[in-house]
Amino acid sequence: MFRAFGLAAFLMSLINAGLAQAPEKMSYQALVRNNSGALITNKPIGMRTSILQGSISGSPVYVEIYNPNPSTNANGIVTLEIGSGIPVNGTFASINWENGPYFLKTETDPAGGTNYTITGTSQLLSVPYALYAKTAQSLSGGIKETDPAFKASTAAGITDTDTARWNRKLSNYTETDPVFSASVAKGITTADTGRWNGKQNKLSAGQGISISGNVISATQGFLHYIGEEYGGGVIYQVWKDKNGKEHGLIVALNNQSSSYTWSNVTTVLVGSSAQSIIDGVNNSDAIISQIGHSLSAAKLCLDLVSGGMSDWYLPAREELNMLWANRFIVNKTLTSITGASAIANSGYWSSTEFSNGSAWAVNFDDGKTEATTKGITLNVRAIRAF
Repeated sequence: MFRAFGLAAFLMSLINAGLAQAPEKMSYQALVRNNSGALITNKPIGMRTSILQGSISGSPVYVEIYNPNPSTNANGIVTLEIGSGIPVNGTFASINWENGPYFLKTETDPAGGTNYTITGTSQLLSVPYALYAKTAQSLSGGIKETDPAFKASTAAGITDTDTARWNRKLSNYTETDPVFSASVAKGITTADTGRWNGKQNKLSAGQGISISGNVISATQGFLHYIGEEYGGGVIYQVWKDKNGKEHGLIVALNNQSSSYTWSNVTTVLVGSSAQSIIDGVNNSDAIISQIGHSLSAAKLCLDLVSGGMSDWYLPAREELNMLWANRFIVNKTLTSITGASAIANSGYWSSTEFSNGSAWAVNFDDGKTEATTKGITLNVRAIRAF
């Protein structure tokens, strides 16, 4: 006979911390012992969990199992994330928690199968997140601000109308920074930001400003600038190292493909040699060196020869993010070059591996960086460095 003792905690966790929504997982822990009272340690066990409605013998509104089986640790404790298993009945997200009470039923097979010999049921009680939601739901009439620091600040005077039309708050503002007041930027108006040509007569090369069409790039002390056609492509980032040597990143004039998989090896981990977020060269070399490799987005880039240059590679995740950040200036130049094409507003592969089955990609429509299945087809665009 075996025994499982639930530890005194159900911890809610957010599926997406960036979204203000209710949690859709629960953490559960149990201590598992055999009939002699000895802990069952470091062993996979079979488990099935159910959410029962109304009573300890109520109907299940959600049931799930787990594959792979959860394992006990060195202390005999098994840990589950309820809501992340394989659903057998119902969906966790559709549970209406207002229609409680709810009870958690756990069934355990210490041998790792589905012969569940241990059963336990306990009521799900309110946790801080749920209590807060209940309190927030009952609030009415607004919240009175009592913080004296906030009440004395400019922010206290911002209204709902102001957030919709910020210009209303700008008319009474007086700039007092002597550095800004003495700079060229002081003379730039709202109209100028919409029509840069109106400001070109105030700028000179001596101020480190490069003008290409309607695009202005600050390049103080640099030989090259973002948006410059150079080295077989277009420069999209420049910087200097600690010794003052200038470096930059160049994007190819065209996509190497608009629909290509990350690699033909879709379920095997390349490993740390292909997981750098800043070193696309080493990532690309590691990808094509993988056993079983025959084609990949990295190989397309490494095989490219453009402008007499053959040192192209698939960008690492942050190299690709920098391209997205400067895509406006780069696309201005690309569309002015005969035979070149702008960067598309869709997904592009990076060379940075995320897991055995996925790698990082950047959506150039909104800049979102996502771990994407290696077998999915996306755009491929090579870069090189100088």
